Amino acid sequence: MVKRGSIEEWYLINATMESHAFHIHQMTFVQERSWAGIPVTTDTVFVPVGTLLANKRDPNYPLVKPRITKILLDFRNVPRGTFVFHCHMLFHEDRGMMAIVRVV
Repeated sequence: MVKRGSIEEWYLINATMESHAFHIHQMTFVQERSWAGIPVTTDTVFVPVGTLLANKRDPNYPLVKPRITKILLDFRNVPRGTFVFHCHMLFHEDRGMMAIVRVV
């Protein structure tokens, strides 16, 4: 649940070797990264794959260092209600990478 009028930092964490595309309905957000010094406003962001690391305990099972993508969501000018967010990769969405946020 999110209070209308707030601004939130969300951290999208990918601890897998599969890329993801985070998408939210009914609003846009600002990415931490910018293009030529200008913040990027969008409704979808690519969340890159993690980085493989050597596993000293068992070399047969590498470790994954997560990649973190920070976004700022501005709930000051959105209507109250329920918004959907999900991975834009249909295979991932169909297998549960989908949720809601309720703005009150």
